Amino acid sequence: MPDNLCKLTMREQQEIELEILTAFKRLCEKHNLYYVLAGGTLLGAVRHQGFIPWDDDIDVLMPRPDYERLCQLIREHAIEFPPYLEARCWFTEPHMNIPFLKIVDLRTLVKENYMMGDEHLWIDIFAMDGSTENDRNLKKQFDQSILLRKILFKKQTRPGTGKTRFRSVAKAILRTILKPIDAKWLCQKIEQTATRYRFDNCRFIAGVQWGYGPQERIDRMSWMIPVEVAFEDQLFNAPSNYHEYLHNLYGDYMQLPPVEKRVVHEMNAYIKEVYNK
Repeated sequence: MPDNLCKLTMREQQEIELEILTAFKRLCEKHNLYYVLAGGTLLGAVRHQGFIPWDDDIDVLMPRPDYERLCQLIREHAIEFPPYLEARCWFTEPHMNIPFLKIVDLRTLVKENYMMGDEHLWIDIFAMDGSTENDRNLKKQFDQSILLRKILFKKQTRPGTGKTRFRSVAKAILRTILKPIDAKWLCQKIEQTATRYRFDNCRFIAGVQWGYGPQERIDRMSWMIPVEVAFEDQLFNAPSNYHEYLHNLYGDYMQLPPVEKRVVHEMNAYIKEVYNK
């Protein structure tokens, strides 16, 4: 570990991630790209008017057409960020093997307990894709995507780690079995699965690329109407049908979960110089 790194508190991590989100919002406004807060980030905005106190990441959703436009801007090196921020995607980064976009803060270093490689603090950007109205076909589509994601995740787990000795050994065996499967190929297959139905032609949409499951399916037209929600004293986009979205994912989402279910990333984050608030 380099000597010039300072460990970040949870709150300091959140402040850096908020800075990334703010830069992303400006990018979307400049290029007329549609985005909304998603998952736990949207839940935090609605329930806490900011981060869920024990949450340590930010998730954003974009319609597939806008997501693809953002990918093109990345390919063309046409994104204007502060020099310490960088947009990354699996098809431009040799060592990035996840099928969605990230914006990372290069001043930081993250060491996850169970995943390989060092990372930077980030926000995740996912695509919303067209969805079938047939429940059986939707489940089949999500089952395929989730299976591919599980394989991809297992390939990237850190060797010799696990909460028990059995898990550590089982993980090593599984990594050996999965080694011949190319991670980029898995990313491509996930994208093919997610884009089976055209966004603009569908009544419903869902986050097949990296979403929760069939329960995430939601009306496209209402989702494409933005409303502003407060998040850490700033305003960001949410879909107009955010109540339905959050209810589908979390049920009674205004009710706090029990302490044992308040999950965070198992990682340590550092910055290359003292972080000035």
